Amino acid sequence: MTSRVYQYLATISGNIAAIVFGITVSWVSPVVPILVTEESTLPSGMISKDEASWINSVTCLGAIAGNFIFGTLVDRIGRKWSLFLLAIPHAISFSLILVAQDANYLVAARAIGGIAGGGLFVVVPIYINEISEDRIRGRLGAGLIVSDNGGILIGYVLGSYMTLTTFPYVVLALTAIFAGTFLFFPETPYYLLLKNRPAEAEKSLKFFRGIKEDVKGEALSSLTVEFEKMKSLISSSGSKEYSVTIKDFTNRTTLKAIFISLVLLMGTDFCGIFAIVTYTTGIFREAGSSLSPNTSAIVVASIQVLGSYVSTWFVDRSGRKALLIFSATGTAVCHTALGAHLFLKAQGVDMSSYGWLPISALSGAVFIANIGVNNLPFFMFAEFLQPKVLGFLATGFLFISWITAFLVLLYYTYFVENFGMFSCYWFFAAFCFFEALFVLFFVPETKGKSFEAIQEALAGGRRRKPAQPPTVYTIN
Repeated sequence: MTSRVYQYLATISGNIAAIVFGITVSWVSPVVPILVTEESTLPSGMISKDEASWINSVTCLGAIAGNFIFGTLVDRIGRKWSLFLLAIPHAISFSLILVAQDANYLVAARAIGGIAGGGLFVVVPIYINEISEDRIRGRLGAGLIVSDNGGILIGYVLGSYMTLTTFPYVVLALTAIFAGTFLFFPETPYYLLLKNRPAEAEKSLKFFRGIKEDVKGEALSSLTVEFEKMKSLISSSGSKEYSVTIKDFTNRTTLKAIFISLVLLMGTDFCGIFAIVTYTTGIFREAGSSLSPNTSAIVVASIQVLGSYVSTWFVDRSGRKALLIFSATGTAVCHTALGAHLFLKAQGVDMSSYGWLPISALSGAVFIANIGVNNLPFFMFAEFLQPKVLGFLATGFLFISWITAFLVLLYYTYFVENFGMFSCYWFFAAFCFFEALFVLFFVPETKGKSFEAIQEALAGGRRRKPAQPPTVYTIN
C-alpha cells in the first residue's frame, strides 16, 4: 500500500522557507512607521522618508535577482539543493537586521530577503509539482501561499510586539528548522530522469509514494506504471539533448500554456491584494474604518491566511477552474463596493455611518482572492509546462510578475494622488472581471489530471480512453 506521508512532510518542510519570506514581507509594516520618528530604535536614530521608501520597496528588486539566480540553479544543481540554498539569503537577511546600525543595514537585509523570495516562487512550485500525486497536487501546491500568508501574519505580530534586536532570533530559528529538516528529502524523480539517473529517480519515487524496496503486488504495479509514464515524457539521453532550444517553445500547446500562465500570474498583481497588504494602514485611514489601522491590518492578515487555507481544501475537490472564476468574480465585487464607498466619501458624502464597509470589503476581497486568483497561479503554471522547460519559463514568468508588482507598488501612491483611491480599486475590479471571463473560456481544468491529459486539454483534444497506450513525448 502506498503512503502520501512523505509528500506532505516534504511540502511542510519546504514551505517553512515560505513562512520566513512572509515575515520578510510584513515586518516593515509596524516597524518602519516608528523608525521615521524620534522613537526609532536604530543606533543612528530616525530614518528619512526616502530611506523608508527604499526599505519598503527594495524587496521586489531583490526578488528579480533571485528569479535569475535560482532559475539557473534549479536546472543546474537540482530542485532539492536550490530549495535548500534559500536558507542562506534568509539567514543573512535577518542577521543584518539583528546587527543593524542604520537604514543601510535594513535596505540590504530587505534586498537579500527578496533574493530568497524570488527563488522561493521559482523552486517550490516545481519541487512540489514533481513529487506530488495527481490527486493531491493541488492541495500541496496551494500550501505555498498559505505558508507565505501565515508568515505575513507572524511578521505583523513580531514587528508589533518585539524589537529589531529580538525578533530576528525567532526567524533565524525557523530558518534553521527548515534547513535541518529539508536536508533529508531526496531530489525529485523528474529531475533525476532529466539528468539520466533512472535508478535514483525510481528510488526517489518510491520514497515519496511510501513504498519500501522489497514491496510487491498492486502497489509496485501502480508505481511501475507511474514511473514508465514519467520516462515516456522525458528523454534521458544526455546533457546535449537536455539543453533548452527555441524549438521547445514553437509548438501550439506550449505557446498556449505560456499565454495562460502569464495572464493568471498577472492576476496575482492586478487583483490588488499585494497593494492592500503593503498599504493596509493608509487605506483604512483614508476610508475611515471603524477599527484602528493597526488592528485592521492584523484582521486583514488573519483573513488572508484563512482564505488561502480554505483553498487547500477545495482545490482538489471543486477544481481549479471553478475556484478561479468564483474568486475573481467575488474579488471584483468587493473592490467595486470599496471603490464606491471611497468615491462617495471623496464627493463629500457623509459615510460615517458606513464605517463597517471598508474593512468588510477589504476583508472580503482578501479572503476571496486567496481562495483562487492570488493563490492558484503560482503552482498551476507548473502543471501546464513540460519539465524540460519549466525552470527556464518559471524564471521568466516570475521576473515579469515581480516587475509588475514593483510597478504597482511604485505608482500606487501616484495614482491615488492624481485619480483618487477609488479609481485604483475600480481598476482592480475590472481586471478581476476580465480574469473570470478569461478562465471561463480559455483555461482547462487540471484537477486530478496527469500531465499527458493536461497537454491534451491545452491542445483542445479529448482525453484518451484508458485502453489506449499513452503518448510518448520525445525531447529533441
